[in-house]
Amino acid sequence: MKLPEPLQQAIAAAADSIPAPALAHAAAGLGRAYAGASPPSFASPESRIAYLVARLPAIFAVNCWILSELARLRPEIEVRSVLDLGCGPGTATLAADEIFGPLQTATMADNDPGWTRMRARVMAGAAPQLAAVSRSAIADLRRPGRFEQHDLVILSYALGEMDSASATGLVERAWACARHAMVIVEPGTPRGFRTIVAARAALIDARADIVAPCPHTGQCPLTRGKDWCHFDAQVERTRRHQRTKAGSLSYEIEKFSYVIAAPAEAAKDPGPARIIKHPLKKSGHVILDLCTAGGAIERVIISKRDQDSYRLARAARWGEIWSPPEGEMK
Repeated sequence: MKLPEPLQQAIAAAADSIPAPALAHAAAGLGRAYAGASPPSFASPESRIAYLVARLPAIFAVNCWILSELARLRPEIEVRSVLDLGCGPGTATLAADEIFGPLQTATMADNDPGWTRMRARVMAGAAPQLAAVSRSAIADLRRPGRFEQHDLVILSYALGEMDSASATGLVERAWACARHAMVIVEPGTPRGFRTIVAARAALIDARADIVAPCPHTGQCPLTRGKDWCHFDAQVERTRRHQRTKAGSLSYEIEKFSYVIAAPAEAAKDPGPARIIKHPLKKSGHVILDLCTAGGAIERVIISKRDQDSYRLARAARWGEIWSPPEGEMK
């Protein structure tokens, strides 16, 4: 996807305030921190602007992908208010406004007060209406705290920076604030997946319905092997983004793990299977690896002889649900 033009311009306006070499140096420092699996330091304006240029586009694309899935799977949900916990520059809130907007209320909480002014500046340029209905809160999410209920609660790339007990406590408190839905996102790494698995378990214990990606509420079958559940989103790079990260490609692919939860529905049918790897499109057949409603991983082969299913399988993509005609699974 391509960033909305107003958001691109807001990021560019912030980046114009520092020289390109300083921006690239700060972005390299962020990259080293992420590679070392440690929280990056945002002690300087340069580091925050580097995040806007180098990381925000991919995180925005991921959140748009996930929130679009929520909108598609639960079209009856009306999102007018968002609580963004561990918000940083407000990336997830901007994505929610893009998918569900215009929002009527947005509360963004973070324990780093340095983001407050930068966030307000970016939002004023990118989404003035959203900026007008937004409020910021300084909060240490590791400690018990209370927030008002919102239609949608988002924890985007926030839990992985915590110990397991603090993360579980935050998930429980956040779920209590979610009127209609809750979204949790982490990097698509084994570590990020483990964080999502733990959060998913806490949500199931709280009697939440798992909307996506899982078609069931049983134990994740991938925890028993070496593989892990993750997906990807692609974002188009601006020239500044490409130069700052010394990238040779005009796009970036961000891998992520996620879970969407909502209040449990009475007599809910099992969800459709989810495609958990890139479909293997061969001559005369397509191979799909699926997570099924029965809580198992299954590999199915869709033959060209099954014309309707084959047509759908040829167009299928990693991360999508798989619901062949008449429930046909071969």
